[in-house]
Amino acid sequence: MKILLTGFEPFGSHRSNISWEVARLLQTEARSGCDVRSLMLPVSYERAWEELKRELIGGQYDCVLMLGLAAKRTDICLERLAINIDDADMADNDGIQRSGMLIERESPAAYFTTLPIIQMREVLNGQGYHVKISNNAGSYVCNHLYFQALHWAKLQENAPEMGFVHLPDNKTDLMNENLYKTMSSAIEFLAADFK
Repeated sequence: MKILLTGFEPFGSHRSNISWEVARLLQTEARSGCDVRSLMLPVSYERAWEELKRELIGGQYDCVLMLGLAAKRTDICLERLAINIDDADMADNDGIQRSGMLIERESPAAYFTTLPIIQMREVLNGQGYHVKISNNAGSYVCNHLYFQALHWAKLQENAPEMGFVHLPDNKTDLMNENLYKTMSSAIEFLAADFK
């Protein structure tokens, strides 16, 4: 199985981004029958999807798991859907701010993940991790990327499975280790589910 993990560069007041730190570390972990590649994306409405799409076209992945930072959340959140709107108070790293702007004019209001997130939550919680399902991926760059990826997947004949996970802000080394272990177990779940 070939999995693409994405994380984001730092943005705003964040000097680091836990989504990339976790994705980068998971690439280095050896797994039997599972090839994991990590890709850091810019916090940019325009460039994030361009870079991900370029990787998808050339990569032939079975699964894409996008990671993002949700600084105000306290739990790991498996995102059920992406909505067709850009609307945020904060500008992206290119200085672009969007308010009430459709991502794709001729597309539905939302796309749903293609990953089995209910089963994933049950397995991870059963292992002692704190994971929730979220129905709100926001309306900033994370949601924009997620929507574009799911929109692209709908148009492909053999698209990879896709999902998005929001991680809480990293306050301590212990929390960082817990986030890493949780996402490592998520990768193992996806590899087993794919078989």
